[in-house]
Amino acid sequence: DRRLVAYLTPAQAGAEPPPAAEIRAQLADQLPHYMIPSHYVPLEHLPLTPNGKLDHTALPAPTPAATGTGQGRAPADAHERTLCQLFADVLAIPEAGPEDGFFALGGDSILSIQLVSRARQEGLLLTPRQIFQHQTPAALATAATHIPTTTPARHENGTGTLPATPIMRDLFERGGPFTTYHQSVLLTVPANLDQQRLATALQTVIDHHDILRLTLTSADGEGELRIPPPGSINAANLLHHADLTNHPDIPTAIT
Repeated sequence: DRRLVAYLTPAQAGAEPPPAAEIRAQLADQLPHYMIPSHYVPLEHLPLTPNGKLDHTALPAPTPAATGTGQGRAPADAHERTLCQLFADVLAIPEAGPEDGFFALGGDSILSIQLVSRARQEGLLLTPRQIFQHQTPAALATAATHIPTTTPARHENGTGTLPATPIMRDLFERGGPFTTYHQSVLLTVPANLDQQRLATALQTVIDHHDILRLTLTSADGEGELRIPPPGSINAANLLHHADLTNHPDIPTAIT
């Protein structure tokens, strides 16, 4: 379990610890978000072993303060409604209400990052620190920055020329022959996979991932990287069939 648990003991016997939300907010001002505990368990005293050391096995497991049933008032606006739904999706619970706490429902620092990413996709800009500070959909809806959706997204087609990376330029400057570079991996495929089906699958992958079409050409004596458009490379020409059934370096299967 990646969740951090804090066990709270009173400075004086019988004293009540501050609310977990207050402790979490103070920690958020001093610690990075991944070091802030997700659960806070009050104890009268820490369990000790006969040798006076902390008895980890006797520490009680944390229990969520709420179950995410969505009870309480309804969301007041679209932002609250969106965040309630995101809480439920990220935390894998049936529902979440506007006043439900993210960490009380079982959230942690990793899930808070997921929540930030999902909120951004919905047009709400949040930070992990704000999740720890505000915690509920109602408070986060007020703290979030609305991202305008009227600006058209810029889409690159992924083709054309591009500059060589520093390590590539270093290779070019060294001189000497280098015509090919190979990496290999052994894959196990279904027995009914023929060469035509394999070529079709490979063609789809090459056309979808632009970087797989990257080629090195020569421009004014220097290496130039170029990505041709989809369909310009014939995947069937890249496939070579070799029968290794009786190859001496291939061990015979034991049945």
